[in-house]
Amino acid sequence: MPMGIIIDCSVIFVATIVGSLVKGRYTRETFQFLMSFSGISAVCIGVISLIRQENISIVLFSLGIGLVIGEKIQIYKLVKKAAQKIFLMLNLEKEMSNEEYVSLYLLVMMIFCASGTNIFGAITEGLNGDATILIAKSVMDVFGAFTFATVLGFPMLLIIIPQCVILGMLFFLSSFMAPYITATAIDNFVSVGGVITLVIGLDILNFKSVNAINLLPALLIVFLADGVARIFFIH
Repeated sequence: MPMGIIIDCSVIFVATIVGSLVKGRYTRETFQFLMSFSGISAVCIGVISLIRQENISIVLFSLGIGLVIGEKIQIYKLVKKAAQKIFLMLNLEKEMSNEEYVSLYLLVMMIFCASGTNIFGAITEGLNGDATILIAKSVMDVFGAFTFATVLGFPMLLIIIPQCVILGMLFFLSSFMAPYITATAIDNFVSVGGVITLVIGLDILNFKSVNAINLLPALLIVFLADGVARIFFIH
């Protein structure tokens, strides 16, 4: 039973509802403070996850190739275009332009669905039943979900669907992946996820960076790179 995933998703669900209900009821300064806290937290989590790497060359290679693929395919633009169409169909009342709303929405989705801690937590719980990582992550998610919900409103609840699907897949597939994937590969995988989380945090803090979504292919490339490295005895 993926208790860590259930707890994290439930926390985001409740915090999103509360945040949506108080939307627009406190000052912009308070919102900026909470946004900064979320950004700094994401940066810290990203750095901590990056430290887990066992081979920095593989991590950097995976990120480089992943970014090239992501930029070539323009994953961010494709996802953003699809999201814009969905929100136009929903005809939501927003305090910002549709483009700004969708950009923030996709950023929040990445935080809850593809951060290094979420990925590592789901894999760890699937392998040995240890849910402490995801439970600890849910503490930070309370503040993040509440803060972003005060801007995005109730539609942010839709993020819980891909979050449950992605983390659930990692949880259930981890036991099948275990015989074929080394501990080193998992650590490098988590490090790549940490860099993506770091990029997200910098984006929240308004530092110029690449689109985190375009880095997603790196999460697959890292396993291939680790396999090639092991074949040629590169450590």
